[in-house]
Amino acid sequence: MNKAILILTYLLLLLSCSSLNENNRNNSSTLTPEETKQDPNFPLAEAFDALLRGLPNSKDFTPVTSKECRQSPSAPLCACLKKIKAFKTIREQKSSVYTPNLTKPLVPMIPVFAHNKITNWGQLRKAPLTNLLKGFLATDKNQLLMIATRSLEEKQCPNHAAVAAAATLEDYLPNDISISLLAQLYEKGGTCKKIPAADRENFLTRSGLFYFMNKNFIKSEAVLSLVSPTDAYSGRASYWLYRTKKELQDAPGSLAALNRLANQHKFSFHHLMASHQENREPIPEFNRSLTFNQRSSKHPSLNPLIEGVEILSRLNFFESAHLIVDWLLTQPKALEAEVRIYLSQMGDPHAKVIQMPGILMFHPKLLSKETLTLNFPQAFLPLFNKHRRSVSAYLLMAIARRESSFNPRAVSPANAQGLLQMNPETVKTLFPDKSFDLLDPETNISIASHYLAKVLDEMKGNLPATLAAYNAGEAQVVNWEKRYPTADRILWIDLIPYRETRDYVANVLNSYHWYRKIYENNSDFGDLFP
Repeated sequence: MNKAILILTYLLLLLSCSSLNENNRNNSSTLTPEETKQDPNFPLAEAFDALLRGLPNSKDFTPVTSKECRQSPSAPLCACLKKIKAFKTIREQKSSVYTPNLTKPLVPMIPVFAHNKITNWGQLRKAPLTNLLKGFLATDKNQLLMIATRSLEEKQCPNHAAVAAAATLEDYLPNDISISLLAQLYEKGGTCKKIPAADRENFLTRSGLFYFMNKNFIKSEAVLSLVSPTDAYSGRASYWLYRTKKELQDAPGSLAALNRLANQHKFSFHHLMASHQENREPIPEFNRSLTFNQRSSKHPSLNPLIEGVEILSRLNFFESAHLIVDWLLTQPKALEAEVRIYLSQMGDPHAKVIQMPGILMFHPKLLSKETLTLNFPQAFLPLFNKHRRSVSAYLLMAIARRESSFNPRAVSPANAQGLLQMNPETVKTLFPDKSFDLLDPETNISIASHYLAKVLDEMKGNLPATLAAYNAGEAQVVNWEKRYPTADRILWIDLIPYRETRDYVANVLNSYHWYRKIYENNSDFGDLFP
């Protein structure tokens, strides 16, 4: 290849960085290995990569870097070399395995009864909910009803005993306890303004759900109207207020709740569900394309590092480029949103899913098909396609996005490991005579897809129940299906008593929709509403 063609190729590559219209362009070089080595930046890029990654021959490159950076100290890769210690620290952090912290065991708060009275009521009323739930496990139904009656009479707050009694009494559903009583208890616990806003939202929403399930729509509306949502990703209360208003044939009210979902919870599963029911596009901006600034005006000293990322990406030194991106995206003085989007595009999948949700939430003007694509990257796609079995590769990807944010070395406090957070104890039940490295992406994906296919079959194709079982265990889901008998799958999801599990199911279903929408042009909800 002659010099003129090489220069032209180089210029075309630079021009291709001017927008995000070409999907994942920085993650696959258009240069052949021969062309890469002819690039004038290649010697220094190769040296930087070897030094950063600590390759066996890294010492051989020290003279190269010293010579080049004396001649051109302001060159982008020389700017990167000045920060190499910081990048090495990032590399060590990424390669290390998370060690879970052991949690202290809960001390149960046990109710004490004497002569049909609760003698430690003051302690019960104010005790932490988790301690109460553990303490109430050995309490029989009549004693729980006594606590419930006392809770409803209580005029002071907090009234954690009301919520703990309701949660424990749910074990007696569907026939041996009044749904109305559960709704009243959650309402009583949630109306206290002294408790954290997130707890208040959770308790009042659960009260509204039980009133809705009991077809007491007037009470459901009254309770749900008290909720001031705190979590932009959870539109649960607004969704059920919308559904309640529709049941009451309050068209202006249902429209107001729907608009609140669109304005405050645009990216939530519940906004997606309401949009589907109203035949509205949940994110109209999906169909537009935007271009973005690639350099920082707030922090121009970082621009040479951004250029260094471009060079390393173009020359296939992706791991080193990703480390610089990680460092730039975690600086105390944050770069502009547009520049962070540009950097996220050149980062690894983990950087994308960590950065993009917050950027799009607080900068809705930057919403487009390209930015939503970055928010839902096709990470490890060949492995997911290879091992997906009877499960959609995009469903597996949606699970991995939630479970580990595509960090293959993630380990949870419960010792769930790898991309899809497989627990070694679960793996032993599947393969009792084998051992596996669950931090290896291919191994993790293969075992998790095998397990998910098994659970999906056991749940008779019920996708919400399958995801709940993947998170909380199959035995729990069988119990919940008996406890909350409803054909309304969204209501069933939101009645799941574990906050983590119901949020998990909603999040994965939401991501699964967007993966299919973006990469398959598929907006069908058949998996949720068969």
